[in-house]
Amino acid sequence: MKKIFQTFMLLLFPLLFIAGCSIPTPVKNIADTAELSQALAEEECSIVFGRIKWIEDGKVMKLGDGILPLPFVSPHLTKMDDKAYIVGKVQEDGVFIWSLKTGTYMMHKIRYRDPWTGENFVVPKVAFRVPEKGNIFYVGTLKGEFEPNRWKGFWTGSLGNVTFSIQDECDTDCVNFQNKLNIESEKIKKSIMIIDPRLPRSIETMEEYRLAIGILNVILGGMSLSH
Repeated sequence: MKKIFQTFMLLLFPLLFIAGCSIPTPVKNIADTAELSQALAEEECSIVFGRIKWIEDGKVMKLGDGILPLPFVSPHLTKMDDKAYIVGKVQEDGVFIWSLKTGTYMMHKIRYRDPWTGENFVVPKVAFRVPEKGNIFYVGTLKGEFEPNRWKGFWTGSLGNVTFSIQDECDTDCVNFQNKLNIESEKIKKSIMIIDPRLPRSIETMEEYRLAIGILNVILGGMSLSH
């Protein structure tokens, strides 16, 4: 039995290393000024806010918390500096307000579920930076335009086509954020997300990880990534 266990661990360890040995860390939305103050007091952390706008057949969808019938959207992030794996939550209107450490983040996939297509993952190829600690950064709106193919997906498990784009909607989103959390406009900085088709579909291997770092170094600049 001991020999079987040792063999199992020898096979498992390389897989854990490739994955960055990361255990997913859930990040909840900050709901009020008290939670905001507490988050800003955390060492090496800043506030990041923006929105995921999920559009289906031209209609902006309300998003749920995993309980049907509302569609459920959950972005999965990797902190490229140390391979930390983070799962974020969004509100019903797609808004997210997270406390994140300084570094560069790649949104390597988005978990999606609705009553028709079931569990799916889509790949937005999106990244953003948290350049400084103790600040508030607006990262923009990630718009996902979903063209469902549910009849085919019933048989194949295919969700349909999702086209992603980035929009700077600070004129409305920043004002809403200020009003909700009583923040002065001059305290909000921008660090808008980028989207690039050259980014790999996953970062599960060292080759994919290095490719992503190389692309992000060129696009975002100033990244202190040495892996």
